[in-house]
Amino acid sequence: MLRLTLLIYLICSTCILLAQSSKVDILLKDVSSRINQKEWKESIIVLNLIIEIDPNNFVAYSLRGLCNRKLEYYKESLSDYNKSIKLKPAPMNYEGRGITKSALKDYRGAISDYTIAIEGASPSVQYIIYHNRGDAKRLLNDYKGAIADYSKSIELNKDYSYPYYERGLLKIFFGDKDSGCLDLSKAGELGYMDAYFDIGVLCK
Repeated sequence: MLRLTLLIYLICSTCILLAQSSKVDILLKDVSSRINQKEWKESIIVLNLIIEIDPNNFVAYSLRGLCNRKLEYYKESLSDYNKSIKLKPAPMNYEGRGITKSALKDYRGAISDYTIAIEGASPSVQYIIYHNRGDAKRLLNDYKGAIADYSKSIELNKDYSYPYYERGLLKIFFGDKDSGCLDLSKAGELGYMDAYFDIGVLCK
């Protein structure tokens, strides 16, 4: 009788877990759609529900960290990324926390997080993290380091406009006008139209 009771309990528990897992999957799809529509507050409401159902869902904490950052709730964003990293130290979590730290002007802390993210990320996303780290270095006046990171970003993805633009401005600032203007031109060619304004001012 005891064995039968235990078996029934295990079956019921498994069914509950499966039902919860299915519900979380549905909610995560809903959140993904809302985030694509930039519905940050609505996304947080759904993410709160996911975390209530599954307190160890690191993806939910990471996404809530993103939404809180977009709403400029930086303290909450950091807390969410810290929790996500504690649950799973994935590159995307370190990258997200790095972006939040940059928004708070904690550029050294951001660089540390970006470096960890780069070490674990695939090349298909590393180019974005190198660009972000380059921005943080530039804001700390580490221009040589910034140019190196922008160059690495370009090496990994030659169709990404932003590092061309930032590298171009730095090159011009340090007297390499011809090469810098070519970078600005490439950024404009790839769709970053603000580059053409700078070309008109800096590349005469």
